[in-house]
Amino acid sequence: MAIRKTTIFVSETPLNKYWSLRNIVSASTVASTSNKKYLWICSECSKEFERSVASIARTNNFLCKECAYKLRTLKTQ
Repeated sequence: MAIRKTTIFVSETPLNKYWSLRNIVSASTVASTSNKKYLWICSECSKEFERSVASIARTNNFLCKECAYKLRTLKTQ
């Protein structure tokens, strides 16, 4: 008996909270393992930024580059 893989879509994960409505496609049509880049909302400043779904899911980082840099800078002080 073959094992059937089930695709989990962005809309079915916590990633959905940060999905930008300006994306041309719906979060319900994008696999949570996709390497394609989409727009996201930064959890810190609410600006939009572009990153792949896989990168967001792997790092669990919902920060734009500017906020991520600020956070790293604060941690090193």
